[in-house]
Order: sequence, then C-alpha cells, then structure tokens
Amino acid sequence: MKIKIKIKIKNQNQNQNQNQNENQNQNQNQNQNHKRQKIHSKPEFPRSLTRKIFSQFCKLRIEEDAMIQILKLTPLFFEQLSNDIHQLSNENDYISHLHFFSLMKNQRFISEEKEEEDLKDFIQKILPFELSEIIFPIARAGNKI
Repeated sequence: MKIKIKIKIKNQNQNQNQNQNENQNQNQNQNQNHKRQKIHSKPEFPRSLTRKIFSQFCKLRIEEDAMIQILKLTPLFFEQLSNDIHQLSNENDYISHLHFFSLMKNQRFISEEKEEEDLKDFIQKILPFELSEIIFPIARAGNKI
C-alpha cells in the first residue's frame, strides 16, 4: 500500500511539473510573439505633426473627431504613395528623383513645361524659408551662397 501511494504521489508531482513547464513555455512563446508583433508594427506619425501639416494646407481649425479620422487615414495615404512610386519605378532597384517628378506631374502639382521652376515654387510655398533655403540656396550680398 505504501509503495502504491508513493508512486501515485510521484506521478502527480511529475504531472504538475510537466503542466507548469508547459505553461511556462506557452507564456514564453506568447511573450516572444508579443515582442515580434511590436517589432513588426507600422510606425505612426506623431499627432502634433499630422495636425500641423493638415492645418497648414486646409487653413481651418480641426475638430477632435476629424483629427481621429485623419490619423487613421495618414498611414493609408503613405501606403498609397509608396505603391504609386513603386509602379512608376518600373521594378527598378532604386527610386530616383525623376520618379517623384513624374508622380507630381500625374497629380498635377507641377506642370510638364517648367519642372524645376514649378518644383522650386512649390517647395518655397510649402516649406518654411529656412528649409527651402537649404534645398535651393539663395545668392547673398557679395555673391556668396
């Protein structure tokens, strides 16, 4: 009788240890999967930057409900933009500035006749003076740039 009881207790202890080990393995797998999900999540634009850019173009105040919808649509916009650039690149290994020129032509931001002048005007209109000055240097007194 004593031997049978000892064997049963040992078996129960082994089963409990196996269950604990399985639970620990499952928890570790869940933690690893959770970490992997964080790594693969898409980066988001900061809320303040999105609000600033959007309000610059529409020149109106933005309600909170509208801002929530804008934040949901921002990743979709950039995903569509990247798809358009990829299609324009014709499966090349790289993307050049010419692909952006053709995309801006397709979206009618710049005209076909005066690409560089239109692009320069477009950038100066959108960006602050300090940033547009970096992209297109301006001649200063003494003809120094």
